[in-house]
Amino acid sequence: MKKITIKTFCKEYNNRANDTLKKQYIKDNLEITPYVSFVKKDALISNLLKATMIDKETGNVKVNSSAEYLLKTRILIENYTNLTVETDGFYEEYDELKKSGLFTILLMGDDNTAPLIPIEEIAEVLRGRGITWIVDAMSSFGGIPIDMKKLGIDFLVSSANKCIQGVPGFTFVLASREKLLKCKGVARSLSLDIYAQWEEMEKGHGKWRFTSPTHVVRAFFQALKELKAEGGIEARYRRYCRNHEVLVEGMRAIGFSTLLEPEKQSPIITSFLYPEPGFSFTEFYGLLKQQGFVIYPGKVSDADTFRIGTIGDVFPEDFERLTQAVAAIRQVN
Repeated sequence: MKKITIKTFCKEYNNRANDTLKKQYIKDNLEITPYVSFVKKDALISNLLKATMIDKETGNVKVNSSAEYLLKTRILIENYTNLTVETDGFYEEYDELKKSGLFTILLMGDDNTAPLIPIEEIAEVLRGRGITWIVDAMSSFGGIPIDMKKLGIDFLVSSANKCIQGVPGFTFVLASREKLLKCKGVARSLSLDIYAQWEEMEKGHGKWRFTSPTHVVRAFFQALKELKAEGGIEARYRRYCRNHEVLVEGMRAIGFSTLLEPEKQSPIITSFLYPEPGFSFTEFYGLLKQQGFVIYPGKVSDADTFRIGTIGDVFPEDFERLTQAVAAIRQVN
């Protein structure tokens, strides 16, 4: 696909009369590279590091200024898309992207539409560079296999609910002991001081620093027992994948399309495009609820989409019943 300047791309996008035409313009004119060769990644990460400040004591990479943030953004866009920059500072292009809503689509994957992050590729680039790696696995740990040791992850953050299938109430951190010890005395938050929390638990036989969420801990313990009984993370991952397959196959048969391509989609949650102009999600949501199905209430992206999760204590037969209910609603309406 040919190169196109960001300014031209934003102008043509904004000139489209409605969301349907805008989506079609993106589809026809934007090329996003799903895989970049290791040689190019190596050059990319070197450029990104130049745009950041590395704390010599902790090894953490921090954004140093707004100008460096813009530089990082520009590098990512120019390496992973067919869009080009005309001005030296990228300021004008950044403003155009933000005003048009295209910034979210390009840099954040249409927030919360659950793209599958290529964690193995990231590990490949970071390995041996002395960079502290923090992984946000809030919506994946417990449901998607993640080998922390193999990938060289220093900190992994997740939740008591989501794929663990407990109840909301606390976040936990799996950490490299070496890296954790370096966190002593450097926290900028009382409640988020993970070293202090770890130290208290070590000395107090698992005691929280503050009031313990006892009911959430008990539910978490039960959830871990159920995860083990299911066959572990690999078995749960297979169930989630099958849930996702049944859902997508059923919805496509009814006339719905997914926002993301299959190779970019995770089995956690799926965003579906509105089937036609004038589609009323509010009415659709209410009719589904009447039949005993509660899905996410509304969209969180710029695109006209709604989301359906496929994790939790749900199984392929549940999604067969769901798609049958959707088909019945579509026939009536």
